[in-house]
Amino acid sequence: MFFASPLVYAGASSSDEFSETELEAGLVANAMYDLAKEDEEIGALAEEVNTASSSSSSGEGSDNDSASDGSAELDASIAVAQQQAQQQAPDGPQARGGKAGKGKKKKKGVRFELKKLFKMGKRQKAANSRRAVPSRAVPPRKKPIKTRRADTNVISLSLGSLADGVTLATGEAIRCSQCSAYFSAVSQVTPNDADADDEDDDLVGVWNCEFCGTGNEVELARPEIPTANSVDYVVSGMTVASDARESNVVFCVDTSGSMCVTTEVSGKVKLKGQDRRNKEFAELRSFGDGSNQFLRGQSRNTTYISRLQCMQAAVETQIETLAATEPAVRAGLVTFASDVKVVGDAAAAEHTIAGDHLDDYDHCLSAAAELPLGAPVVDSAPALRAKLDALSEEGQTALGPALVTAVGMAAQRPGSEVIVCTDGRANIGVGSISDAPTEAEEDETTAFYERVGLYAREAGVTVNVITIDGTDCSVENLGIVTDATSGTVDVVDPLELTSNFSSILAEPPVATAVEIVFLLHKGLRFREDDVAADSNILTRTIGNVKASSDVTFQYSVRRDFLDALTEDASVPFQVQIHYTKLNGMKCVRVITQSKTVTHSRAAAEADADVAVLGLNAVQHSAKFVNEGDYTQARAYSHANSHLLSRISTTEQSKRQFVAWVHNAAAVDDLARNEQASEHAAGLFLSDSDDEAADVTVRMSKKAHKKKMRSRARKDKSSAVMYQQKAVSKASFM
Repeated sequence: MFFASPLVYAGASSSDEFSETELEAGLVANAMYDLAKEDEEIGALAEEVNTASSSSSSGEGSDNDSASDGSAELDASIAVAQQQAQQQAPDGPQARGGKAGKGKKKKKGVRFELKKLFKMGKRQKAANSRRAVPSRAVPPRKKPIKTRRADTNVISLSLGSLADGVTLATGEAIRCSQCSAYFSAVSQVTPNDADADDEDDDLVGVWNCEFCGTGNEVELARPEIPTANSVDYVVSGMTVASDARESNVVFCVDTSGSMCVTTEVSGKVKLKGQDRRNKEFAELRSFGDGSNQFLRGQSRNTTYISRLQCMQAAVETQIETLAATEPAVRAGLVTFASDVKVVGDAAAAEHTIAGDHLDDYDHCLSAAAELPLGAPVVDSAPALRAKLDALSEEGQTALGPALVTAVGMAAQRPGSEVIVCTDGRANIGVGSISDAPTEAEEDETTAFYERVGLYAREAGVTVNVITIDGTDCSVENLGIVTDATSGTVDVVDPLELTSNFSSILAEPPVATAVEIVFLLHKGLRFREDDVAADSNILTRTIGNVKASSDVTFQYSVRRDFLDALTEDASVPFQVQIHYTKLNGMKCVRVITQSKTVTHSRAAAEADADVAVLGLNAVQHSAKFVNEGDYTQARAYSHANSHLLSRISTTEQSKRQFVAWVHNAAAVDDLARNEQASEHAAGLFLSDSDDEAADVTVRMSKKAHKKKMRSRARKDKSSAVMYQQKAVSKASFM
């Protein structure tokens, strides 16, 4: 449990206001202006960049001339954010699917990174100022955009630490009869016998719960009194005797007709399945004069690689790596086109799901049980490779039925993973998406993907999705499943499939069935959408977690406690993490800490953690985008820019600020560009509707806006949104 500040800020809440003009300048430009204003040295650096830009702006090809309608900034921000996430990954060989790294590249100086951001900000600002105004533009807001002023009352929880050992509690847990808080190292007991100070005597007395104040009679043997801030309680024992991972990895791959689309690669490349394809091409040429057909001037030294061939190579590479590094893992294969082929581990004859069965959710789920993954990958690899080599492209895209089947196959063992690779949206069977769906059809589609996600999460299955760049796969809907299961979603070039498969398998789950119960002192409250107003207790279901799984929480002091919580008062925090280890052992990890209260914003910000605050800002901005509130997402990022620029005073914090700008800009750019697209299309979804006085009207309009924006969001924007919702703290270090 990481606190953004060692002090709890107990000041009255206030707001920041932004005009649409300020937001349209772009997050990068405004963030760098904020930083330059706070730091004299960086201000001089900004002036240096401005002077250099001015001297070169007279000729063609200057920064301003290179500005476009803003879409380039989105792609650039995505690329930088993804590159940083990869560079910030832990050192050492990847656990699965990857090769040992060559070591981290030497970091550029923070001054170099800041100069790059100043230049990016200038280009972004110029691009936004030159953006064409749609002929039917939405009238500008008359009122400024308000958002809560950012403060340091933020907590980050690194769920990947569940893989680490902590103190194992002895004896049974003692819990408050009112709020269910655990007795911990910060708890105090008033002994019934004031003279009972012998360390051999049991501690008998009243524990006044530090969270709700309820008196609880307790009797504790001295060795059972918790002394560590983090303690594990065992609920039930192991169900798996071996420590070796025996989970399932199911590859769910698209073999529809569009997977034959090729990418030109320079040189002659030997590909999987090329002998079979050469034979097919020879048969086709036999209908003509038998010669190869090239255009004038076209290079003969090229190879055309299809999407399916890229996928075959990527999956085969992962199977070979798993066989070498984690031979006990079970690997399975499900393919889909106009029907679904359930290959399993290729030990038995494959099963085909076709016709009306494609519309039957339960049939697809039960079909997976007919081919259990019994053989470890070290034994099944040769047969699976042969099945992969024999794949060919044809037909439609039964993605929905295949997804259900793959999840059912993976669910045979908790802690398993599904990797879906597709280049098109589902268009046959359950989960299919029509080009012009009715509202009822949209609701049915959303309900289907929510159902799959919930089933997978409860079964301890992580679902990951890889789609092909330049295609329409409805990442918005597929992301519902990955979001629910702590999986990943990405839009990639087909030639990069192997590296993306590797990065997914390099980070397997470390725990399943994770649920968080978070308790605050009764004078505090959570500021989260999934918590009732003024509540100091939060419950959240997470599901599977990986080493990089981080979640953040915002809290504040209740108004009626602003005076009661005096300067230097102490308030407790406790998180109870219910989880299942990969060996089947069920545990509850209880982490309890106390923090000191301050009424001074400056004191709270003095030792603030930029990484924790930046992580929280990006995750919550992405959540606003997911809810369809683009303006609030952007305003929230800009408000955090004011705070982060103030506290970025050291070399390390400035580097973390740079990382935050890159990640936050990806969210800000997608929100701005999606708004511009919808305005240009005449889809007027004004965020000022959220200010309606009537609560029912306001909620109805927000729900409608969320649905319309979800439907309109492009695959790349959806991918960025889901990626930034799940961004980890490592991206800011």
